[in-house]
Amino acid sequence: MRPGATGPIEGDPYVYLDGIVLKRSWAGEVRLIAVQASWSPALVMDRSALQQRLAETEDQIANGERQIAQQRKLVVELDADGHPAAHAKYLLAGLELLQAARRDSRKWLLKQLKG
Repeated sequence: MRPGATGPIEGDPYVYLDGIVLKRSWAGEVRLIAVQASWSPALVMDRSALQQRLAETEDQIANGERQIAQQRKLVVELDADGHPAAHAKYLLAGLELLQAARRDSRKWLLKQLKG
């Protein structure tokens, strides 16, 4: 975005972005854990674009479910073996937060397709 710009951007439709960034500190080093950006179109999307975005979101949700299942399994294993699991639990919470955002996006897309 141009600094000090006040009017609409010419060209492609623009979107409003909202994001979540999860960071964690390990031994004084800050590491990026996950990033999630959600969007809402500033202009009306056509039906095919909505359907394409819905398909992408469904894939992301399916992949997210696999990641969450793997992370839950890791947490259980760490706890069972008596190893520290705080970081694994923190990452699991982040993955669940990202998944909730994906589900919200799917809900919005389905609403737009029905409307």
